[in-house]
Amino acid sequence: MLLAALVAPYFVDWTAYRADFEREASQILGRKVIVKGSASARLLPFPSVTFNDVEVEDEDGSSLMTVERFRMDAELAPYLSGEIYIYSMTLDRPRVRLPLRPDDTIGWVADDPKIPTGARVVLQNVAVNDGMVVIEDEARGRTKTLLDIDATLSAESLAGPVVGSGSFSVDGDVVTFDVSTGIPGEDGAMPVRLTASNRTLDAQIVLDGSASASGAVPQFAGSVSLIRPAPAPLDTADAASPFESLGAGDEDAAPADEKPAVAPLRVSGAITLTPEKAAVTDMRVEAGGGPQPYVLTGSGSLDYGDESRFDVALKGEQVNVDALGGNGAAGGAVPDWSLRGAEPPAEAPEQSLARRVEAMRAVLAEVPRPKIDGTVEISLPVVTAGDTTIRDVAVVARPRPAGWRLDSFVAEVPGRTRIEASGDLGIDRALTFEGDLLVASQQPSGFSDWLSGNVDPAVRALPRAGFSARTTLTASRQVFDALEIDVGGNPIKGRIAREEAEGATTLSADLTGGTVDLDAVLALSRLFTGREHSLAEADRFDLALKAGPITYAGASADAVDADLRFDGDSLAVDRLRIDGLAGARLTSSGSLTDLSGGDAKGKLDVSLESEEPQRFFAFLQRIFPGIPLIEVLAPRAAKLAPLKLSGEVEATEGQPGKKPTLLVRLDGTADGTNIDLESAVENGIYAAVESGRFGLDLRLENDRPTVLLGQLGIAAAEAAPPSPLEVELSVSAAETGPVVASATMRAPGSEVSLDGSVDVTPEGVNGVDLAFYVDSEDAGPWLRTLAIDLGQSFDAVPVQLNAGVIFGQGAWQIAGLNGKVAGVDVSGDLVEPAGKPLGGKLQLSELSLPWLANLVYGRSPLGASGEVSWSSDAFTPGLLPKLDVAVDLSAGRLELAGGLALSNVSTSLDLTPTSASLKNIRAEFNGAETAGSLVMRNADGLAGFSLAAYADGIDLSALAPAVSGGEGPARLDGEIRLDSSGQSYRALIAALSGAGELTLTNGRLPGVPEAIMQPLLAAADAPDFKPQAETAQTFRSLSQARSFDIPQATAEFAVTGGTLKLAPVELAGEDSRLTIDASLDLASLDLGGNLRLALDAGLDRVEGTEPLVTYSLEGSIAAPRLDLDAAALTNYLSVRALEREQARVEAMQESLEEKLRLRREARFYRWRKTVAENRAAEAEAHRKAAEEEEARAIQEEEARREAAEERAAREAAAKAAAETEAKPAAPARRQAAPKPKPPASAGTSNRDVPSALTFDRPLPNASNADKPDFQSLPGVTNPLDF
Repeated sequence: MLLAALVAPYFVDWTAYRADFEREASQILGRKVIVKGSASARLLPFPSVTFNDVEVEDEDGSSLMTVERFRMDAELAPYLSGEIYIYSMTLDRPRVRLPLRPDDTIGWVADDPKIPTGARVVLQNVAVNDGMVVIEDEARGRTKTLLDIDATLSAESLAGPVVGSGSFSVDGDVVTFDVSTGIPGEDGAMPVRLTASNRTLDAQIVLDGSASASGAVPQFAGSVSLIRPAPAPLDTADAASPFESLGAGDEDAAPADEKPAVAPLRVSGAITLTPEKAAVTDMRVEAGGGPQPYVLTGSGSLDYGDESRFDVALKGEQVNVDALGGNGAAGGAVPDWSLRGAEPPAEAPEQSLARRVEAMRAVLAEVPRPKIDGTVEISLPVVTAGDTTIRDVAVVARPRPAGWRLDSFVAEVPGRTRIEASGDLGIDRALTFEGDLLVASQQPSGFSDWLSGNVDPAVRALPRAGFSARTTLTASRQVFDALEIDVGGNPIKGRIAREEAEGATTLSADLTGGTVDLDAVLALSRLFTGREHSLAEADRFDLALKAGPITYAGASADAVDADLRFDGDSLAVDRLRIDGLAGARLTSSGSLTDLSGGDAKGKLDVSLESEEPQRFFAFLQRIFPGIPLIEVLAPRAAKLAPLKLSGEVEATEGQPGKKPTLLVRLDGTADGTNIDLESAVENGIYAAVESGRFGLDLRLENDRPTVLLGQLGIAAAEAAPPSPLEVELSVSAAETGPVVASATMRAPGSEVSLDGSVDVTPEGVNGVDLAFYVDSEDAGPWLRTLAIDLGQSFDAVPVQLNAGVIFGQGAWQIAGLNGKVAGVDVSGDLVEPAGKPLGGKLQLSELSLPWLANLVYGRSPLGASGEVSWSSDAFTPGLLPKLDVAVDLSAGRLELAGGLALSNVSTSLDLTPTSASLKNIRAEFNGAETAGSLVMRNADGLAGFSLAAYADGIDLSALAPAVSGGEGPARLDGEIRLDSSGQSYRALIAALSGAGELTLTNGRLPGVPEAIMQPLLAAADAPDFKPQAETAQTFRSLSQARSFDIPQATAEFAVTGGTLKLAPVELAGEDSRLTIDASLDLASLDLGGNLRLALDAGLDRVEGTEPLVTYSLEGSIAAPRLDLDAAALTNYLSVRALEREQARVEAMQESLEEKLRLRREARFYRWRKTVAENRAAEAEAHRKAAEEEEARAIQEEEARREAAEERAAREAAAKAAAETEAKPAAPARRQAAPKPKPPASAGTSNRDVPSALTFDRPLPNASNADKPDFQSLPGVTNPLDF
């Protein structure tokens, strides 16, 4: 039987049983089931049946499902318990058609199924391979096909529950799913949970609820959740054990901080599904990862009826866009090239509009755009993205293939700026917009700082700004129609269009308005175009502007009326009038053509009027920095007012092979200066790149020379110079080579001219060769006009000079200087190498040292009449030129002061702006050779002075004839060194310090006698000579014809505090010695000191006094004066006379004095004898009294000793008696004890014991001693006798 069960099924025709299968299957499905193919079966080891080409038909006979092969395997054992256990069921290539009928019913494959109840059917493994489902919307003629369906299902019974998973593809996207169902309830509702995942969208959707069918119309109600990114499925197919992963390496593990590819998103809500619509309520959207994702709430619906569309409305709280996404697009720095479609540069600014735009585009690109029509409405109170906080965001948008259609967009960005937009927004490749746009900022500075990272000063001052327009914005085209711009409350209206094509930018604008802050407008435009560009920059433009007042670059124009066109080749100025532009009126009209072809031709009429040219040129200097002509005119523009110029600029046909020539013709006035200018530039506006000939003729004339000089940049004071002043300049240049120039300045009586060539290259002036000529009858007025103070007087200063001025290799040279200045012959050659002082040689017929001091110290040391005057007026800054000079100087005469001068002078003159030095001076002075150096300094009024001089053999016969004597003239040799500093001449002289030495040869001192003692004594010995009254007069009369000769004398001197102090000099004469101690006040040239003449008295010497005469030196060095002081000499002669009288008187007194002496001696001897006798008697009396006193003392001592012995004996006897009574039985030896010896008497006392001391004994009488006996005068006692 077993063999039969195994073999027999192969010989049985099972096709005969398919009718039973069709019947049972039709009953279960409620549809007609037809097996069109073959059938097979087996019993062992497990029952199995297979049918091929199975079809399920609809009521109208159309096919609802076909199965290419159906196989079912069951187990035998469960049959015994009444259970049919199908452990495997396979459906190969099933094809299912689900018609969706107009009444919203669905033609299910199982229609009103009849599930058998006799036995429990268990489906363990139902496999669907390569299936397909076609959903047909009969009412709308639409179909949707699910392909490549592979699934594995299992069911505990035919009624459920069912569990399974699988996958299918739709529209090219693969969807995996998991499904589980419960058992239908009494109401026919069946619990269903469906999980579907799509890797393309990286999302997972879960439906969990109850499915029911009312009248064949399916419905679903439950919950829905969407998770993005989709959770990764658990794949344990390759794991050997649950613990295998514990030992795996970390090489393939994803980093812990790896961000998801898409922004985390979780959506949940309650969903209701019908054949017409899906509605989600209580929608909760959680965006972003982390423990606190951003939450939005709202509702949504999907209508897939006649017209498929969706609607989503969400509201949320504050949202941080950076925290939501994983790609960082919102916070990244994106350069502004993204809008222009250009390649990214090497570096871009951190903040820009492009970065904001690209960040927004990147965020919007992450938002899924459904392919069906619908509306998304989002309302967010605060959105933060990077450093941006956007408030009150409200968006109503509809998806479009290239982006979104904004029905409404409102947001408030930083700077209290409100943005409103409606129109089409493109986001795929670059952000584009076409529609209405409004930007209104109540705080433009904050808006600028947020948008660009900086705030232009023009924007900072604006209280508000904004614009509205119908716009078209793309990377290459920006159009603003119906434009209204509000800049600080000032409106501008019109149209602006900007387009980039073929590398060129074209701008067209037609604007009208009132007050316009052009700085603010351009600064605001840079917020949208980047710092380096503005909306006004273009290669071609068509501009019409009528507004006023207009401010720009610190300047303002009261009104502007302009109509300009430039197409890249031609410039047409139909109208240009600018009133009040930085204080000027500018007009122009005309045209230029062929600008791009290199042959520009045309003419522009121009005019300029200004009452304040300094404002206009300052404006030009700011707008066009670095232009030489503007840089030269700007500092002196204030001197051009009022300025009126008119003329034309014309480009005419040039020479063959040359570009058109540019002709400039201008005439007008500038503050009374007549201006006539003509210039021709070959190659015209192309001369900068193609050299050509150049010519310029300029003539200026003004009846007020100081005005014209000021206009030329020459500082001038109003000193009434001769007028008028004319200036002519002629410049001519060939294509190559030097420029030939001629400049002449002419006024009545004076002319200055320069003629020659100038070598000019693009790098600057390389060489100059000019002939310089000055001829002036009186240059004084012009020196005063030019404020040139060279210490000149107000007398006429005629000047005639000519020289060659040469510049080359960085060095200036004045060659062949020759002429006269104020009667002084001048000649020489000077050169100034680059970076070095002016050098060369200079010859003068005369040079004044006081004049040079005036240049250094700013004040002359001479008074009004030419005398030396050491003024106490403070020094002023020096008058020296502001350059360094080191020239070899020679002068026929160097004037010192007071008529003194050096001749044949040669020296090295060094000048700086603060000092003048004469070094290595070699000269002659009164026939003597002199040498030395002199330095004068002045640093802003603090002056210094240094002098070192040497002279050898100065002849004093002319300077001081009184000191000359002997065989030849007196001669003076000397050297001196002086230094000083101060703030005036008086302070400078008062602070002089230094030292030196003088040597006088063959000199004499008149009025000072060398030998006068003998004649003087002879006059003094006269009987009637009165010393006190006649000494000085006698000395003067005897000295008049005498002098003190000085063969040679050398003395050192020191200068301190402006005083020259001569060291004392001692000179020896015949009977005298002269000591000179002198000083000289260098400020007043007054002499001081004294001369001491000591006379040799010889045998007439007098103790205590000397014959001495003192002279006081006073007066000036030109008129010295000696004042005689003969007090010492008078005293000498008086004492000499007195001593002679005293000698006579003393001879008379000597005899009388001898008699008196002898009388005193006799009286003395008698007194001495009496005193000796009295002293002997007194000594004897004292001796006797002493002896009596000593005897009495001895007797008293004996009496006291006896009394003491008796008292001791009594005490000893009493003691012995007491001891006897106390001890009667004492040994006999005690009785025989010796008795104490009585004290010895005075006469027998031991000689070795000293006698008792006593203080009552009288001292020996001192009066008995011998007293010294002095031999003295009567009445004088011994000083020791007391």
